[in-house]
Amino acid sequence: MTRWRPFWSYRIEETEQWLSEMASKGQHFTRINYLSQFEFEQGEKKKSTYLIDYASDTERLTQANWELVWQRKKWTLFTSEQATIFPSKEKAFKRFRTHFLVLVFLLSFLIPFITLPFLMMTILWGSVSYPVIWLAVIAVHGFLFGCIWVVYSYFRKKEKKYLGLPMSQRSKKAIRKMRIGWFYQPYYTKKWLNQLFEEGFELERASNLFFYFVPRSCEKISYEILYENSVNSSYYQLHQEMGWQLKHTSNTSYWNSSIWAMPYNVVEPEPKITYVFEERLQGMKRNLKMSTTIFGFLFLVNGFNFLLQLQINELFRQWNFLTVLTIINFVLSIYCVYFYFKAIQGYRLEKKMLYIEV
Repeated sequence: MTRWRPFWSYRIEETEQWLSEMASKGQHFTRINYLSQFEFEQGEKKKSTYLIDYASDTERLTQANWELVWQRKKWTLFTSEQATIFPSKEKAFKRFRTHFLVLVFLLSFLIPFITLPFLMMTILWGSVSYPVIWLAVIAVHGFLFGCIWVVYSYFRKKEKKYLGLPMSQRSKKAIRKMRIGWFYQPYYTKKWLNQLFEEGFELERASNLFFYFVPRSCEKISYEILYENSVNSSYYQLHQEMGWQLKHTSNTSYWNSSIWAMPYNVVEPEPKITYVFEERLQGMKRNLKMSTTIFGFLFLVNGFNFLLQLQINELFRQWNFLTVLTIINFVLSIYCVYFYFKAIQGYRLEKKMLYIEV
């Protein structure tokens, strides 16, 4: 018997559960062909646990009572009735994450090129065709953004499950304050948090836009804003074991940003995530590199759209949909330049303070 299961390599946990359910019905897995069809053979009903792994240590797993059933390139599939070791899905998740980033990158650059033929039709056919052409533009872009949203939502669901994120408690009486683009300005954000603490407000939690504060409950507190190129499921657990409280996380395993806090007494030295000079300097450089990559990408996309729309004849002789798009792209480009300048300024100040401490 064969069953078709497309995209099974992106649904590993669901596929493992499905294979166990098939085994309980007497259908035991034998192999996967190149059309993503799972082949089964009839047998006695039994309770079996299945494991799908990517780039696994086969010898170690077989010693832990896992039986190798199928293997192709880096993919392996095991079964067991009394397994003692369940390996991490980190390598499989990294593969999934890479595919997701490539897909989003391609779709993001595809949007301006899809707009180009519609712009050419506008030039050739004149203003009479505006309603029809721009309805088509909106429909195509809506479809692409819908595809990106579906893929992103599924990826985020998998990512949160993989990371197993802990978060602090929420208070209904917390005071909310807005701070736009704080994650690109770690130096100024920490300075702002310390100023509010001195005024009697302690950070309870934060989102990408809002910070929530409650009355301070300790003598002193140390804040750290971290950026990591990638994190795994043990990242949060390790910091919490050191006594740090998680106040914010971007919930992402790539380009992860997080805010940590640790209360301490006046007589104690201010705690740091790391006291090693090279590690702290490397963390600052990592922050700046991430800002450079993000703002560079956004500036490139918005700048390309801006220049493309400027080539259209009579763009600013009359107000239309293209005029609005051009102004929006110009404003977004200026926004990117401004925040990137602030990120560089903050990096230089924090680096200077680090050298003074040493």
